[in-house]
Amino acid sequence: MDSLDRDAPEGTRSTWFAIGFLGVLAALQVSAVGINGTALPNIAGDLGMVGARMSTAASISAISAAATAISAGHFADRVGRRRVLSVGLLFGALGSVMTAIAPTQVLYFLAQVLIGVGFGATFGAAFAYLHTVTGESTLPTALGLFGATLGGVSLAFILVGDALPGNNGRLGFVILAAVSIVAVVLVPLVLPAVPGHALSGVDWLGQLLLAGGIASLLVGLSHVGVGVSPFALAAGVVGVALMLAFYVAESKAAAAFFPTALFEKPAFLAALLAGFIYSFGFAAAVFSARLLWPTFSAEPTAGEAVWQAPLWIAMIAGAFVTGRRMSAYTAVRGALFFGAMLTAIGLVALAAASRESAALACLPGLILTGAGAGAVSIPFGYLIIRSAPLAALGPVAGSRLAIGEVGYAIALAMTTVVLSHLTIGEGVDYALTVTLGVAALVVLIAGATAAHVLRGTDSVTGGPSSA
Repeated sequence: MDSLDRDAPEGTRSTWFAIGFLGVLAALQVSAVGINGTALPNIAGDLGMVGARMSTAASISAISAAATAISAGHFADRVGRRRVLSVGLLFGALGSVMTAIAPTQVLYFLAQVLIGVGFGATFGAAFAYLHTVTGESTLPTALGLFGATLGGVSLAFILVGDALPGNNGRLGFVILAAVSIVAVVLVPLVLPAVPGHALSGVDWLGQLLLAGGIASLLVGLSHVGVGVSPFALAAGVVGVALMLAFYVAESKAAAAFFPTALFEKPAFLAALLAGFIYSFGFAAAVFSARLLWPTFSAEPTAGEAVWQAPLWIAMIAGAFVTGRRMSAYTAVRGALFFGAMLTAIGLVALAAASRESAALACLPGLILTGAGAGAVSIPFGYLIIRSAPLAALGPVAGSRLAIGEVGYAIALAMTTVVLSHLTIGEGVDYALTVTLGVAALVVLIAGATAAHVLRGTDSVTGGPSSA
């Protein structure tokens, strides 16, 4: 199971700079989604988007990234990781420029797909690069720095987008494009070349089934944000059916591009649960904070990013501290369960504060949830990398993004459904209390299940115990 190079660099200054740089690159995908969310009201007004198209506009970049990141990782294994990383950055930069100037809805949606495909490939390749630039003993610390940098840069972009006045929201994409171009220049200077290796055949069927399944499931979940409709339900069912077909076909394929045997491994199953906890818990807090902000502010569209900053800062701190501690003191299983507990406690605290009239009452919940989600992100990433066979490192690393997007979309769908059923009769505060309480219970169950799955495995690597 363990594909990590034991003779990789163990902590030179250039190594830590490279890890921080990889965190910046991964942050571009998260930042693009955040900037789009901030600019979307003005873009929608300019282009005449309403209803379901608004929902599609908000999610199409993330859906494109999740659906293609695994295949992009597969091709990175074939042609070289640095090459795919650079091409992904160029695609993202082109999509960002097109979004900034798009005069029609068609061009805007095309630009968002380019951003998703490009920065999705960038995210997956950057995460996989951790295998190259760090060693076994420093992997948790490297993941902490990677996660903290990713969160810090994402928060910076979101704050900049929020600060841009009025109709200048599209300028955020210009900044994103400029950073991407600079990154293209720096990639060959900072990162070592990772040559591709020959693989027999191209598994087009497996890739199409998986990409279609992920995209269809996420489309269905995102449209629940508009309302539970036959289209949303059908898209979700089709997505699940396609992914099941992928598993069956891939299990029998001679040149399978994704190792389906991982789904039988405790470490990878625990990684799936950890990824769900991380993305679902953090997203539940983000959506709740968005709903609460208008009750505290006379200007509901201003200052929302600053209001969410404590959640992000706590997530950054949780990731960095857990990365440092896990390498020396804390087993993966313990870090995962502790982070899940902290996330659940934070959601409960946020639920209790949702009926308060003071914004400060929500800070403990935001901080605890962010810290817990950040803590869980380290065993999540650690188990992904340590589970990946070297020959399939790229697609397995790309799955980190897909797993996260699914958890995020489930949180959005659950929040929307609960709110739509309870708000009419009881009010938003009661509905939020129920939503966050259910989210906390889900996180606790997922955390306990992950800890149980890892029981009997090596406490550090997540592999079979030698005892």
